[in-house]
Amino acid sequence: MLIKKEGIMAALERYMFYYMDTITEKNFKEAIELASQMIELCEDESTPIAEGFLAAAKSLEALRIGDFDVVEELWNNFEESKKFLMPQNKHFAILAEINLILENTKEEIERIV
Repeated sequence: MLIKKEGIMAALERYMFYYMDTITEKNFKEAIELASQMIELCEDESTPIAEGFLAAAKSLEALRIGDFDVVEELWNNFEESKKFLMPQNKHFAILAEINLILENTKEEIERIV
C-alpha cells in the first residue's frame, strides 16, 4: 500500500510534536523510539536532523541515569546535526522548536545532576 507524500508529511509532523511532548515530560526512552520512527519517515533533508534528535534523546536518558561516559559524545552528535537545520527545510519551525526544547531540557537536568 502506497502512502501519499502528504500522508507521510502529516505523520512525520505528528511524530515531531509527540517527540517534543516526550522530551518535555522527560520520557526519553519513548523519545528514542519516536526519533527512530521519524528517521524512517524522513526525506533526505530531514534525516540528519532526526538522527540528531535520536542522539539527543539517548544523551538525555544517559544523563538522567548517570551514564556520563556517553553523554558528551551523543550530545556532540546532536550538535553536529544542527548544521542541517536550514530555513528552507519543510519543517523548519517545528525542528527549531525541538532544538530549543532539547537544549533547555539538558540545562535543566544538568542543574539537578
